[in-house]
This record gives sequence, structure tokens and C-alpha cells, in this order.
Amino acid sequence: MSRSINSAAWARFIFGSFVASGVVLLLTLVSGMITARVLGPEGRGILAIIVTWSALFTALVQLPISDAIVLISDPKSKDSVEASGLYISRALSILLATLCGVTMYFVMSRYEAVPVVVASLFAFSSSMFGIIGDVYRGILRSRGKFFLLQAFYVSQPLIYCGLCLFSFFIATTVNYFIISQVASIVLIFAIRGIIISIPVRDSLDWCIGRRLLAVATPLHVSAVVRMFTGQADRFAVVLIGQPEAVGQYAVAITLSSLFGGVFSTAIRSVALPALVNRTDAELSRIILRVMKLTWLASIVGTVVTCLFAPVAAPLLFGKAFVVAGTLASYLAIAYVFTPVKDVLFEACKLARLNRVIITSHIIFISLFTAVAATQYRYMGVYAVIVAFFIANSVSLVYVSERLGGLLPAVRIRNWILPSFNTLREGFTMFAAVFGWK
Repeated sequence: MSRSINSAAWARFIFGSFVASGVVLLLTLVSGMITARVLGPEGRGILAIIVTWSALFTALVQLPISDAIVLISDPKSKDSVEASGLYISRALSILLATLCGVTMYFVMSRYEAVPVVVASLFAFSSSMFGIIGDVYRGILRSRGKFFLLQAFYVSQPLIYCGLCLFSFFIATTVNYFIISQVASIVLIFAIRGIIISIPVRDSLDWCIGRRLLAVATPLHVSAVVRMFTGQADRFAVVLIGQPEAVGQYAVAITLSSLFGGVFSTAIRSVALPALVNRTDAELSRIILRVMKLTWLASIVGTVVTCLFAPVAAPLLFGKAFVVAGTLASYLAIAYVFTPVKDVLFEACKLARLNRVIITSHIIFISLFTAVAATQYRYMGVYAVIVAFFIANSVSLVYVSERLGGLLPAVRIRNWILPSFNTLREGFTMFAAVFGWK
């Protein structure tokens, strides 16, 4: 039996996550403004270099056990699945986090102005708490505790943003902002662990543990490749750019993500549990519905960003970041298909089409590398943006057509042109969220 769909509840479910994602991006904007004004382009670039490398190492070692918990969880073995996930993550976290910290130390040694020890500490804490925290998120998702999930999602950047505000009153360096991030991660991790771990009383079940690893491992391969594709432009700029150029690009990313990033982040958090256990006909209808609304929202967000970013960059971040406004407008266009691609990837997970996801990422990386490498000498950093747009567009077409063989509704021709019904439904869903009649 498939579950019935309550339109109002579904609207609150999806857009509640949109609101949480919007709050996080707003907090990211505020903290980005503070760090940019306090540190300047070069200092902001050093901070971005540390965060980017740390995110890379964390992604390499963090198994997506949260997705595995959602996919294999059932009422009969729910407690055992949660307990096994926690035991596995705790066993892996110390060893892998230490490896990340040591690797970070040697990688950061090539940058003269980077505080190496603090960067290593950040990589260690981010990876360790990221590994266990991912399991906590999976447990919350499997229990349907989406309010708590979004509350924790908002709390960490809120604490970090609060700590950033103190930088106006004290003499701060890059070290202060890195330590502030570590403090916010540790605090939220501790609170979330207390709330979740107390009800988990079962011991490790090796059979369930093997099932979790069997499901998580192929998803991990896909997640790592996906991380490279999603942040390929950032890695390219960090590798080839000077700290000042990296700082400009980091501010541009913050601005370009202000609107469109809300939808991409929200879908990754809630789409999988929302779609699981649907019938094929119902699943196809829901995915198409989400895609149409997400595509419409992405277009609106892109247009607003293109108009807003060139004016906002010097006003919000300081006159030293005028270049970032122009970069942000082009980045918004390059990212326009990303939210829709996230919907397709979540649908591919449910259909066990991990090979399609991996192949699309390989297509992306190949095209991105080829275009960026051949055009960088002529276009500079703009070559990275053009390469991202071309690679993103081609890989989207591939995923849409391959998944369309199983769910014909997701083919591009069915959602690429926004309809009046989609506009009306978008307004209706926003009205349901805010209780309008």
C-alpha cells in the first residue's frame, strides 16, 4: 500500500525545509560579510583555502550511512539499525579523522600565510564529527524528526555567526574564525548526540552492520564524485589562484548561492525520505511535481541574483570585493541546473541507478577539466565558470534521459518550460506554508 498524499502537509514538509535552508544561507551571508570586511580579500582567501581542503578530506572519509539507515530501516529492526550505525561511525571516526588532520598539515605547509596547526585541528574536528553526525542525521530522518533535523541544521551556522560578530570588538585573524567554526561544530554535535544516543540501547548487530556498509559504500563512491563535481570550480580556483583571487571567488559563491542554493540544499535533506515507499506511478508524479517547482524557483533565484549581486557585493562585503559581484552573476547562471539535478540524483538513488549517477559525474569532470584547462589562459577565472556551466548542462541531459527510461515524466521536455499550473501551484504551496487562505 502506498501512502496517501496530503497536499498541505507535503507543502509544509518541502517548504519548511526551504525556509531552514534559507535561514542557513542568510547566516552564511552574514558571517561571510563579517569575515570579508575583517580579513580583506587575501585573508578571506586563506580562510576559504582551509575550509575547501577540509571539506574535501571530510567528504573522502565520510560514508553516507545516513542514507543507508533511511533505505534499510524498518519498524522491526529500527533500533538495531540505529545502534549499528552509531557503533560503526564511532569506530571509524577517530582513525579517519586523525588521517585527515595529518594530511591537512602537510597540504597546508605549501601555503606561506596559512596557520598550519589550526587548519589541521579544523580538518580533524570536521571529519570526526562529520562522520558521526551523518549517522545522527540518518537517525533523525528515519524517525521522521524533520523539525529537529532542521533545527540542528540551522543551529551550527547560527552559533558561528554569533561568534563572528565578536570579531568587531577584538583583534582577529584567520585563526579566530577557524576556531569559532570548530567550537560551533563541537557544541552542536554534543547536543545532538545527547538527544539521539540516550534512546539507542541496542548493541552492534554485525549482520545489520554489513548491510549498512554494503548500501553505504556504493553511495559513498557516488557522493565523493558528486562532491568533486559540485565544487569543481572551487577546487580549481584554490589550486591555481592566489589567496586574493580565492577570496573574491569565495564571496562570489556566497552571493550566487543566496537564492538558488536554498532549493538545492533543501532537496538533498528531505527528498529521499519523502519519496521512499511510493508506487512507481505516484513516484513519477511527485518527482515531476518537485522538478517543475524547483526549476521555476531556480530560474527566479538566478534572475534575482544576476540583478542583485553586482550592487550588493561592494555594499555588503566592502569596496575591495567589487569583482566578486560580477563573478557572482555568472556563477548564478552556471549553477542554474544544479537544484533540478539534485532531484534527479535522489530519484536515481531510489531506483538503484548509482551507475547512472557515477557516469554523469565522470562526464561532468571530463568536460569541466577539458574546458577549464584549455581556456584558462585566455579567460582566466571565467574559464572555470564557463566550464562548470557546460559540464553541468551536458551531465543533466544524460541523467534526465537515462532516468527517463524508467520514469518517462522526468525527461527534459516535460519540465523545461514552466507552465501556468506550476506558477499557480507554487503560489498555493507558499500560501499553505504561511496559512493564507
